[in-house]
Amino acid sequence: MIAVLGAFLWFGKKHRLTSAPEVAAVKPAPVPTPSLVSLGLSGDRQEIGANETLNITLKGQYSDGTQKNINEGVQWLSNEPRVATIDDQGRVTARQAGEAKITARYRDMVSPAWTVAVRAEKPVLTVTAPAEKPVTKTPVATKLVALTVSPGNHEIKIQERLLLRVKARYSDGNERGLSSGVEWRSSDSSVATVDARGELRALRVGRIAVVARWGGIESSAVDIIVKEPASKPPPAIPVVESSQVPPTKPPVQSGGARESPRRQPGQPEGRRRDRSD
Repeated sequence: MIAVLGAFLWFGKKHRLTSAPEVAAVKPAPVPTPSLVSLGLSGDRQEIGANETLNITLKGQYSDGTQKNINEGVQWLSNEPRVATIDDQGRVTARQAGEAKITARYRDMVSPAWTVAVRAEKPVLTVTAPAEKPVTKTPVATKLVALTVSPGNHEIKIQERLLLRVKARYSDGNERGLSSGVEWRSSDSSVATVDARGELRALRVGRIAVVARWGGIESSAVDIIVKEPASKPPPAIPVVESSQVPPTKPPVQSGGARESPRRQPGQPEGRRRDRSD
């Protein structure tokens, strides 16, 4: 009995010495889930016309360097709904001309703003022709090209007056007279002056140049010569008819008897006396 028990103990000890040691299994460490680092918006373009649409995508940047689109749980916002609106799918609709800033909120993060510009529509003027065919007519703007002063070079005398007129010519070939707003200028106001109505008054002998200005355009100079007035002719000598010549007195005789004066018609005869020396 003792021999059997000893043999069993010896065999168990030998088995422990010859068997390979057991190694404990090591479990791999769990891989951490990448976390969201930042948000960004992207789109095809940043300018659209009125009533056009534009899709904007929200992208997430993660801690492991990857990116992916975020479609669920996004809150979209436009700071100018009158200019552009955005729905839950990230579709922008233009309303009127202007600019709007679009942002997206996901969890506790907000993306940088995405600016959308809505351009204004250009109005088109449609005119119906007699044949009822719609055409587009663009009005042509006319502008002033030249001024002409009339009368042209002229001669006047001192204290005389001359009324000047100015005519405007436009780029479409039309001409019309100007009656107000004309600025007149005389090269020497001591020779002649021109008032706001274009009336020139000559003051002294000389020569001046007159220029008219209107609408930023200046006319060519007109030469005016002021001269002395013509000298007055001598007064005419009145002609006396022979029937109006008064009778002349008879000459007085010297050294003799003086003749008695003639009796005027209707005068009574008087006594005559002879006068002797």
